[in-house]
Amino acid sequence: MNKVRSQSSVLSHGARNEIVEKILQLVSEKGGWDISVNDISSACGTTPASLYSYFSSKNDMMQAAVEEMEKRFGSIASLPIPDKIPEEMKIKMITFYIFDFVIKNRWAADFVDPFSKYESTVKLMERITQFMKKDGRPHKDLNFRVYRFLAGIHFKIRYRFMRKELPGENDIDDLSRYMSITE
Repeated sequence: MNKVRSQSSVLSHGARNEIVEKILQLVSEKGGWDISVNDISSACGTTPASLYSYFSSKNDMMQAAVEEMEKRFGSIASLPIPDKIPEEMKIKMITFYIFDFVIKNRWAADFVDPFSKYESTVKLMERITQFMKKDGRPHKDLNFRVYRFLAGIHFKIRYRFMRKELPGENDIDDLSRYMSITE
């Protein structure tokens, strides 16, 4: 009997993950969080009532999806950026990482907003701050540059998605040139 219970919980965990994946897919397709339990159940090929076998509420489903998004987006902050390359190349690399991630995961556009309070966004901003540090630059100015950088990326992504386009190499070059201008 214990084997059945443990097997059932493994299946439940797997089903939860599949539901979360469908939610992320729906959010990406719709470009936002305006999805219903019926949308989710249709995407999963099941009934709304069966979703509640794995989640206590729609909020619980959405919270699980946000946690998964946080985990995935947070991985950008740990991607390698060599210390010994010029700042402009570091800017290009992090911009490429963000664009690549958001193109593959359209729901992640919300995480690029520098005014969001997502933990993964804060970690990314800390990482960007580390490689943008320069001797003699006031900390206040550095924070402004990081916010401006992420806001520029967020704007480019939203603008391209609005026009049903994908951010590209020209956008990366524009942002890196803009960010390398010293004030």
